[in-house]
Amino acid sequence: GAQAGQAAALQYLVSKGINPQAYQALQTQVNWQGLGQSLGFTDNLFRLRVKGRVGNMTRSMTAVLRRDGPVVRTLYYREE
Repeated sequence: GAQAGQAAALQYLVSKGINPQAYQALQTQVNWQGLGQSLGFTDNLFRLRVKGRVGNMTRSMTAVLRRDGPVVRTLYYREE
């Protein structure tokens, strides 16, 4: 469920050098439910670009996502 997804996300971020405390802080500082409710879309293909900063380290990632009904699949991603 949701906890397994969060654990997998944390494990991935740690493998990329982001510390667990910073990840946990992010979880409490972002209103994820409100963000999800404020987004609306009808397209099925998306390009997502994110940039994160923890301390003096900055990471960027670009992903191409495809929505198939309730499932969102990652077609491509690149760290920059």
